[in-house]
Amino acid sequence: MFKTLLTVFVGLTLSVSTFANNENTAPEMPKFPVSVLKKADVDKLLADDTPEAWGKYAQECKAKALDLASKQFYKECSSWLYIYCASDLFSKEGKDLNLDIKRTMLLDVPALCDLFEQIKPEDNMAGFCNVLSQIYKVYPDNFKKYLRSAYAVALIYDVPPQVG
Repeated sequence: MFKTLLTVFVGLTLSVSTFANNENTAPEMPKFPVSVLKKADVDKLLADDTPEAWGKYAQECKAKALDLASKQFYKECSSWLYIYCASDLFSKEGKDLNLDIKRTMLLDVPALCDLFEQIKPEDNMAGFCNVLSQIYKVYPDNFKKYLRSAYAVALIYDVPPQVG
């Protein structure tokens, strides 16, 4: 009995040491882009909430992303790319979005990543913004907490279902 327990113990010890030496570890998961804008930066952007200002800022973000990509700073590049996408949206279909919605979107770049990776060419972004605004009006206190769910619902109902 003791010999069996000792054999099991030694086997487990070897298994644990092999795992600890990274010989059988899972590959590292990709890291989401991080928010490169601070709250003060976003508040400054929201102070001039016009389609023209957002269009100009979108082009600045795109230029930053391209510059970072050319230097192979891909993590930072991806963050600026998603901020570019959001700024471009705010300059066009999302020009009438509430300032709190825009703030929440810009401060949560990982959620922006999820959103812009799910958009298809047939999605109606004006409808998406309209539904997103409606969700915010009904659930302003929970909007930030359930942002990804709000994005999903808004993408699904960007075009109202046909009746009949």
